[in-house]
Amino acid sequence: MQNLVTTAPKVHDEFMAGKFLVKRTDNKFCQIPTDQTLQHISRVAKVSGGIVGITHQEAAWDRPGGVQQ
Repeated sequence: MQNLVTTAPKVHDEFMAGKFLVKRTDNKFCQIPTDQTLQHISRVAKVSGGIVGITHQEAAWDRPGGVQQ
């Protein structure tokens, strides 16, 4: 990525123009912008006991690296 400007200048230009997406599945037509992806991940982590629920579990407080599933 550091040499992208010299190794793939067209790709570099597209990245600089903001043309990049995140695709988390193999389904077609399901790509979303990076900021929307981060919002979605945050939302999923917060609902149904996610991040907030973890902080209420005393066993998780001392666990290095957070809760493992």
